[in-house]
Amino acid sequence: MAGLLGSLRSIFWGAVLLAFFLLVWSIVAVQFIHPLNEQLTEMGVHRDCERCPRAYSSVLESTLTFSQQIVAGDSWGEATIPIIEHYPATALYFSGFFLSVGIAVLNLILGVVVSVAQQEHERLKDELAAEHRAKEMEAHCHIMDICKTMDADGDGVLNKDDIVKGYKERPEVRAAFTEMEG
Repeated sequence: MAGLLGSLRSIFWGAVLLAFFLLVWSIVAVQFIHPLNEQLTEMGVHRDCERCPRAYSSVLESTLTFSQQIVAGDSWGEATIPIIEHYPATALYFSGFFLSVGIAVLNLILGVVVSVAQQEHERLKDELAAEHRAKEMEAHCHIMDICKTMDADGDGVLNKDDIVKGYKERPEVRAAFTEMEG
């Protein structure tokens, strides 16, 4: 979840980049592909497709068509294949569109989102490790305080008798050693 939240900014800018690419390719489609599509409509090629005659008629219609075909992955052949079949040079245009938007931009967005999610994962992992180290340090300090109180003669040295006596008689000593093991 943290990875997803961390990648929202990247997703937003990726969507802006995608919209820009779709807009540019749509403008070109209105200028060059729509006149060819009108000729196909006059020839009766699109009689089974209600939307095909207007697929590239405006920037909005072209963007919608491209979004349907590339972003959603639906009906690539319905409006595009007849144009390519009758005007083979348009294959260069559609190939350029497919490569730049379908492969480059969408995969770039995916790569950035995965990278940001991985970075967030590493940050959380480091945070958990730091918490664990802090708990260990706290346990070590607690052990040091207990050892000072177990030093019966106050000479700064614990002998075997001091340790055994402290372990047997004081539950906090046992708890501290158990905590150090875990």
